Amino acid sequence: MATPSLYLVPLDFSRGSLRAFDYALSLVRATKGKLVALHVAAVEPIYPPTGGRFDFYALLERDAREDFRKLAKRKKLKPEDCQFIVARGTNFAEVIARQAKKMRAAMIVMGNHGRTGLQRFLLGSVAERTLRYADCPVLIVKK
Repeated sequence: MATPSLYLVPLDFSRGSLRAFDYALSLVRATKGKLVALHVAAVEPIYPPTGGRFDFYALLERDAREDFRKLAKRKKLKPEDCQFIVARGTNFAEVIARQAKKMRAAMIVMGNHGRTGLQRFLLGSVAERTLRYADCPVLIVKK
């Protein structure tokens, strides 16, 4: 059973995801619900020519947390207003749906990039794939 009024917002800091974040914020305030922002970092370990291993995940996570800190400051959010999670994965839709299920989210609120034609065919749509994977409703906020 879904936790009432727990909204998960995938956040990549694009214009579309920021619009979805604002929409989810208004839902949370209207329902006195909870908001969780999820950033998915697509990182594979890199093996430099000098040997060893360098994992960009820590760097990307730090940057995402800093971007969220700035967003929270602009939106005048208190720490209890929104939880921020960084996950790693290459199939964004699957990671988003899995996180929503784990948290028992009532809804995923996400933006779309508005790709069309060849770009959409080649890249696909994370929003469309999330619809297929998710067990809860998915609200797509268009640009």
